Amino acid sequence: MDNDREAALAELAAALASLEGGGPPAPFLGGHGIQSRLFEFAWSDPALEIDFRLPWGLALDEEEPRRARDAEIGAAIRLALLLLQAPAAGDGGRITVAADSRGVSYAVFAPDGSLEDAGDDWEPLVRRLETGLSDTASTATIILP
Repeated sequence: MDNDREAALAELAAALASLEGGGPPAPFLGGHGIQSRLFEFAWSDPALEIDFRLPWGLALDEEEPRRARDAEIGAAIRLALLLLQAPAAGDGGRITVAADSRGVSYAVFAPDGSLEDAGDDWEPLVRRLETGLSDTASTATIILP
């Protein structure tokens, strides 16, 4: 699983660099046609589940909506990087995050499966993760749109 995690981290970092350079967030492009392409990233292990499906590169978008979509995808990639580098949900718990065209969500579950925290804004989750990271892993920065 560590190799998969390391590969996912490298691919996400490359996708973020491409996106920030004005290119596509490859290799995470899905969909078809000029109005239905998506940034798609999914991860699932016992402590973490990520499901991102965000519109990208819609041909009929004007400049401002395109920039907003790119910023949202950039924030999703940064969050995925943070989650994949963070210690697993603590002590056997589970974190789930999702984002699609309807919005974002997260949930944090205790080891016994009970819900500790949930919401439709990632800022509380990011704060929670940043306080749990060691000094060596805290170099990731999340910029939410």
